[in-house]
Amino acid sequence: MDIWREAIKEGFTIRGGLELDDIFWNSSDIIGPAFINAFRLEKDLADTSRIIIGERLLATILYFWKNAHHFEFYIDVEDAILTMLMKSSGKYVSLKPSYMLKRKDVSAQNIIEKVRILQDSCRIGDHKRKYEELISVLSNPEKHSKPNKQDLLNYQSILTSYKKKINY
Repeated sequence: MDIWREAIKEGFTIRGGLELDDIFWNSSDIIGPAFINAFRLEKDLADTSRIIIGERLLATILYFWKNAHHFEFYIDVEDAILTMLMKSSGKYVSLKPSYMLKRKDVSAQNIIEKVRILQDSCRIGDHKRKYEELISVLSNPEKHSKPNKQDLLNYQSILTSYKKKINY
């Protein structure tokens, strides 16, 4: 989340996908299913400043939720994971940008003002709209609830449909 906060401080926001799978790299290339899927999520679904959760990461979250009682160490999925997530634009599940403001050295108001400046600098209405959800989440984080199990299952269906649509 430091990346998101630092990006805003530097005058831009980020959008992307977050996936769980193999990734391979060397000094000049990055490749692998996680990288490709994260890129597709960013390109096709993350149309505003947000980081969309991928299908394998979502499946892992659901697995931990269902099987937490079987682990030697107990994982409270709601407290450990879901507090970092939110329902985004009513149907997606993404990282909750307000989570980045939990550090004491960051002024929420300062970050919100920087995002509003970015929004005001846009000349096209559609581009201005892309900042609205981010400003709303940062201004009223409690208004943007963490997803419940049904939200995650609904989102899983959206991702399955998306994969069929792009023939992946």
